[in-house]
Amino acid sequence: SGKLDFLYILDVLHCDSACSRERMAAQLKGLTKAYAQYKGTEFDAGKFRAAFHAQEKITKPHIAVLGARMGQELFEMTSKAMPLPVENDTCVHNRSVGNLLPPEGASFDELMDWYAGEILGQIPCMRMMDPTGRKKLYNDPSVAGIIYHTVKFCDFYSFEYAEIKNHTDVPLLKIESDYTIQSSGQLLTRLEAFAESIQPETLEQTIDGDTKGERKMDKFNYTMLCDFYELTMGNGYFVSGMQEKISYFDLFFRQIPDGGGFAIACGLEQVIDYIENLHFDEEDIEFLRSKGIFDEGFLEYLKDFRFTGDIFAVPEGTVVFPNEPIITVRAPAVQAQLVETYLLLCINHQTLIATKANRIVRAAQGRAVSEFGSRRAHGADAAILGARAAGIGGCSGTACTITDQLFGFNATGTMAHSWVQMFDSELEAFKTYCKCYPNGTVLLVDTYNVLKSGVPNAIKAFDEVLKPMGCRPVGIRIDSGDITYLSKKARKMLDEAGYPDCKICASNALDEYLIRDMIYQGAKVDMFGVGERLITAKSEPVFGGVYKLAAVEDDDGNIQPKIKISENVAKITTPHFKKLYRIYDKDNHKAVADLLCIHDEVIDESRPLTLFDPQFTWKKKVIANFEAKPIQQQIFKDGKCVYNKPAYEDIVKYAAAEIDTLWDEITRFENPHTYYVDLSQKLWEVKNYLLAENNRQTAD
Repeated sequence: SGKLDFLYILDVLHCDSACSRERMAAQLKGLTKAYAQYKGTEFDAGKFRAAFHAQEKITKPHIAVLGARMGQELFEMTSKAMPLPVENDTCVHNRSVGNLLPPEGASFDELMDWYAGEILGQIPCMRMMDPTGRKKLYNDPSVAGIIYHTVKFCDFYSFEYAEIKNHTDVPLLKIESDYTIQSSGQLLTRLEAFAESIQPETLEQTIDGDTKGERKMDKFNYTMLCDFYELTMGNGYFVSGMQEKISYFDLFFRQIPDGGGFAIACGLEQVIDYIENLHFDEEDIEFLRSKGIFDEGFLEYLKDFRFTGDIFAVPEGTVVFPNEPIITVRAPAVQAQLVETYLLLCINHQTLIATKANRIVRAAQGRAVSEFGSRRAHGADAAILGARAAGIGGCSGTACTITDQLFGFNATGTMAHSWVQMFDSELEAFKTYCKCYPNGTVLLVDTYNVLKSGVPNAIKAFDEVLKPMGCRPVGIRIDSGDITYLSKKARKMLDEAGYPDCKICASNALDEYLIRDMIYQGAKVDMFGVGERLITAKSEPVFGGVYKLAAVEDDDGNIQPKIKISENVAKITTPHFKKLYRIYDKDNHKAVADLLCIHDEVIDESRPLTLFDPQFTWKKKVIANFEAKPIQQQIFKDGKCVYNKPAYEDIVKYAAAEIDTLWDEITRFENPHTYYVDLSQKLWEVKNYLLAENNRQTAD
């Protein structure tokens, strides 16, 4: 009829409290009954439930529309103008209710109570007394740009725009409409200009909604995270006409930290993210121009800079040894040179931490080790990626919450001393914690006195809170004192109190040597929390990875090996584009040695293989019944990633399996057996020819 048939006015409440929810539910019940009386029908719970559906939040890069409700015509026009998906987070759209659906089998009163809670518990309107929950709309890491919509009579949202403008660094556009088609059309030009400010190729920095653990590059452009001489050399290559000269670089290390027998390769996933996002922004190029030393043609070249080469690498979790390539880069000279710094910092840092973590885990002899080091790490990335590497090294958990969020490495934690100090008594603190976490109780017992108060109060809390609930404690933690002595006494007290299953966790500046000594001395410790000496690899905090030129191609595509010579024999590089084999004994699948060959060499497993020491060639070993496995895989081909990145948990399992292939003599801490990385006969001859040729030229 075009006339209004039914009108019922609700008092919209401005806060979310028990009283407000009760009042809101009463109003909804009144509305429902009034409409049923008007229509002459009964309330249909099935139709009510069917009207709701779980919201599907966009988790990939997208544009968020915030503010006052946007008309449908304007929203459709906005969606068409943007280079990314657009999500409507204004009133009555994706913000309207949460993800929970109405409860099955609920009565009418229960459904209205639920609906009242959903209305008041949603991300709040700006008219609510406490609108702080709205921050999650513009702090969403997958938001790549914000269009803020206001209407001329909705001042509340104008206030919020000023707040967002001061606290976000993504592109932001404010528009105002009056819900007419004419106003929508007038805004199209502004929307199109805003769309041009969104750079889709730089937005792979957010979480891939389908795969937990794919941490993309941050908004910071890591292409500029390079040593300045990478750019000066790149400029030199360009002005010399060498920018497209195909070059081969090897990333390898010369010495295992802590005098160990092996290292664990780690950091490849972050290398892949970096390579896929290589580019220079206009502001980067303007900065380089301001230095006054770069050729203008080189700066123009950088505008379209992308990686177009090939990369080969050992998978993360692979056991690696000195002087063998963890990564090999084949690319035009400028590209291959520019990536040096970032590749080294990724691989050096995470390989160092994974290797250190594995030493600590092996010292624990099967007892769980958790990484506790975020607060001592050398910066945010060192905490996040250090924890990631610790898990690959064998740690069972981390205290770093964001590492769990990004990679799926289980974050755990219970309490600090401040929790105990916050209460009037230690017993009250323990009993309160037991009530909060009856199925996961771990109590920190050294705030005051471990044996006189900590453990006795823990037992009392277990008896008075957990036992009546039918729950068992998980453990206690000792963070100071003579942990070996204290753990023995605490174990006896717990056993006598009827808690033999209550585990004892030790923390406090531990490393592999302290843990080994504690176990040797009979400490009754079931698990260890290791912080600063793990996350900083304190005993030897530098992993000496290097990035060296191994070969170039001439104009006809022929590979020309290159060598770096030094009076220090250990610093003489191995030339050529190489293939890395690992030789396994077929009888026990233990690794025997690694063999570096020229890239096109194939090992014949049907014939005995002679290995010889590259320096002391008279040292030879002939092996038969072996398997030769290439351990590098192609990661990029012609600039495209061709490698299926494994899930984090699969990397962890692979690393553990890799270590199982090593002889015990290689894994010991003191004077481990040297694992040999040998050269094939052909590669050895190339290296020695280049050395002899250099000597001849020097003599001349």
